[in-house]
Amino acid sequence: MPSGPAHLAAITGAALVPAATWFTEEGWGLRFHPALPVTDVAGTTQRLAEAFAADLAAHPADWHMPHPVWTAPR
Repeated sequence: MPSGPAHLAAITGAALVPAATWFTEEGWGLRFHPALPVTDVAGTTQRLAEAFAADLAAHPADWHMPHPVWTAPR
């Protein structure tokens, strides 16, 4: 998972607030998680992944990436 958001939050002091969207019958669902504690970049990235994992598990059909995340050959 990219560590850029955690790194930026660590060096700027900005809040890191995970958010998720998904489709509903009426349009869109939206969830903001509480701001994550920003400690080290690796630990903060892990907490960000865990927040996203809960939303991905609840709405797996609505997850997508607009560009490749893993570009190394398989």
